[in-house]
Amino acid sequence: RIKVLLKNPSEFPVEVTERVIRATSLAGLSLSIDLLKLLLRGDDVAALPSSIAYISVLSYLRKIGRIDRLEETLAELANVSRRIQIKTPSQSGIDIVAFNTYLGAICDAAVADRRFSSSLDNDIEKLDSNLFNFTNFNNTLDGATSSEKYLYKGLNLLRGDVARKKFALDRGPDIYSFN
Repeated sequence: RIKVLLKNPSEFPVEVTERVIRATSLAGLSLSIDLLKLLLRGDDVAALPSSIAYISVLSYLRKIGRIDRLEETLAELANVSRRIQIKTPSQSGIDIVAFNTYLGAICDAAVADRRFSSSLDNDIEKLDSNLFNFTNFNNTLDGATSSEKYLYKGLNLLRGDVARKKFALDRGPDIYSFN
């Protein structure tokens, strides 16, 4: 039955697709990512999926340690949110819990000393790391461990208005973000 939903999600109410997204992500099925992407596809998207749907996908990606995919998904949500806000200025941005899930995944990776990976290009990563200037004397990340790179990334996202602008958040980082 889920395959029917995948073939043509527009035949079903969005709420049905959102519930299936949540159920499949809680069950640990990567299908949830595909379903979310289907909801975000196209220029005619009138509203973001519910935060419950996309946060469950982000939590699933955090659980399996796919920070790169989590970051891509969050960036895609932000792009869709910006397109919607142009058409409907009253539309709010991405829920702060989604951002906090991303920060939690970054911390998980730092603690587990996972290999640093990012969906952004290296030039942007170097720029991000230099914002907080937690670099060596050459102002580069050369020699920094994966854990240090993840920590720099997390700290830079908490700096000023960086996270709100980068991920089209409905508000800036909250107390849980800094926790």
